Amino acid sequence: MEPYPQVFIVDSQASIAPLPSRKHRRWGGICQRLLPLLVGLALLGLVVQSGCIYYLYKSTEALHGTPLPHPDGSVLSRSGSKEANEIPTWVRTHPPERQQKASAHLLGSNTVYEDVVHWDSGPVGEAYTQGMDYKDGYLEVKEKGYYYVYSKVHFKECSLIKHKVKKLPRGYNASQDLMTWFSWSGVKNKQNFDQLCNSFLGGVFQLFTGDALFVTVSNGSFLKFGRTDNYMGAFMIQ
Repeated sequence: MEPYPQVFIVDSQASIAPLPSRKHRRWGGICQRLLPLLVGLALLGLVVQSGCIYYLYKSTEALHGTPLPHPDGSVLSRSGSKEANEIPTWVRTHPPERQQKASAHLLGSNTVYEDVVHWDSGPVGEAYTQGMDYKDGYLEVKEKGYYYVYSKVHFKECSLIKHKVKKLPRGYNASQDLMTWFSWSGVKNKQNFDQLCNSFLGGVFQLFTGDALFVTVSNGSFLKFGRTDNYMGAFMIQ
């Protein structure tokens, strides 16, 4: 009888199964820990992208209803129905012309009547009236507001001279002094010529519709007449 084989037989030709590497186990654990973080970052990116798209949509929607200014002063406005999904078109509208404020500049003439200086209202030279009326030395206000009022006169002598800018309110017979200049000295120069004196008055006043402005001098014979030597004016500030 053949002998039975031994229970344990060692096969020297069989390959030995390798044991798992510690390095591979370590990288696998790191990847498992990073995977949730990467997924969270991807979700956060989607949220941010959605927010940007929503903001861009709202900005475009608001732009469709907002007029766009143009360098020449015109305005571009959107036309077309948004509900009908029509392609928007832009229509240019020009702003209304700015209304010029009331103003006047009167030049000196050769007339002083009862101390009231009469002026040349133009349209010759630089004299003009705009939004105001002038007649017989009186400049009438047509619109309520604050005005800068001014006057300049040129005298051949400086003795006993008065220069005033006055206002005659509408419906009143008595005038009011707005500005006043006095000169009481009569000084001669070495050439025995009369001393030339200039007076300039200017200030801001609230005026009402129907008020009249005028200029008086105490002695019209001392006034040096000339279109550029004497003038009066006013212009509206607000």
